[in-house]
Amino acid sequence: MKLVVRYLAYFVFALVTPIFWMMFAFLVFGFLPFPSDPACHFDPAGCPRAPLVVRLLGTICGYSALPLSVVAFIFYRKMIRRILGLGEPMWRDQ
Repeated sequence: MKLVVRYLAYFVFALVTPIFWMMFAFLVFGFLPFPSDPACHFDPAGCPRAPLVVRLLGTICGYSALPLSVVAFIFYRKMIRRILGLGEPMWRDQ
């Protein structure tokens, strides 16, 4: 049963991580880091290009999310194993 709970917790982490990064980018930087369909798309002149700072922040957000998520998952995994009363994997003890 602990195995099912552990992998369910890992699955929840995988579902919540992209939502967290999108909310982080929106609340901290004020924009979503992916292209959206703003109202100016229907304007005959088209949309103005996003400022360089906004494009750079979007790129930095996108590229930094993966390594930070991996580090967060390492600590999350250790926390889940500790909560369930499991030790570290056996191959580390050898």
